[in-house]
Amino acid sequence: MSNRLEGRVAVVTGGGGGIGGAVSRRLAGEGCSVVVNDSGGSLSGAGASEAPANAVVSRIRVEGGQAIPSYDSVATFEGAGRIVQAALDAYGRLDIVCHAAGILRDRMVFNMSEEEWDDVVRVHLYGAFNLVRQAVPHMMRQRYGRILLFSSVSALGNLGQANYSAAKAGQIGLALSLAKELAPYNITANAVLPGADTRMTEGMPETARAYIEQWGRSSGAPVMEGARSAERNAPKITYLCTEAAANITGQVIGTFGLPMTIYSPRQVVRTLLKSGDWTLDDLDLIMPNSLTKDLASDNNEQ
Repeated sequence: MSNRLEGRVAVVTGGGGGIGGAVSRRLAGEGCSVVVNDSGGSLSGAGASEAPANAVVSRIRVEGGQAIPSYDSVATFEGAGRIVQAALDAYGRLDIVCHAAGILRDRMVFNMSEEEWDDVVRVHLYGAFNLVRQAVPHMMRQRYGRILLFSSVSALGNLGQANYSAAKAGQIGLALSLAKELAPYNITANAVLPGADTRMTEGMPETARAYIEQWGRSSGAPVMEGARSAERNAPKITYLCTEAAANITGQVIGTFGLPMTIYSPRQVVRTLLKSGDWTLDDLDLIMPNSLTKDLASDNNEQ
């Protein structure tokens, strides 16, 4: 064990398996006390079980770390409050929030039900707000905190995942806003785009999974066994939780596969100026050879 996070306390939602489990173990391995939160539901969010959180906590303790389980759902404000309170009751403080919990209800938008939309947004996006809102007052009082929202490359749009993509894009917007609001309190907030071969990707339609998998590759990186394992994300995400990462906030950072990447912010790349009002005739003439010339289409690349 190391001591980079000695004395720190973390909550990891979705910490009972996959990437969340790997992050929980790595945080504990750096001396952090971890609340491993996982409701133990299915990929679609149905059911509940204490087994996933218990298994990760047991492994952490065997390896010499400190951890307790939590089984509440982050999808409700009250549930998120109990998760945060578990950290305070057990360890007296809360320094790090990693929101990795998630479910999938993949379906083309023309077949998607209101319930399928609501359930996914409730866990990913409402869950992010619920947890952050419950945790931030404690972080502000101690003037220290690290917030990591686990978004996805699906935030850029993906087939059959309108609900998931919208929620993940919302997490990015939330993280960027948090970074601005919380900077005076020495609290950083970032969105990470992790990925691995987990039950989340195994349950996706083939086309959607292929789109996501391309983001974990690097043309200059050697082929390596286990490059797409959940553990590949853990050291990168754990670094963002350390004091050394105090200058990294308001960023979107990829941790998928062997590379670690940073995404450029959305910004204006072309501008058309005209003295006076635009007409449709003006736009018919000018647009194809200026503003939309060589416009890239993700639809053509999939």
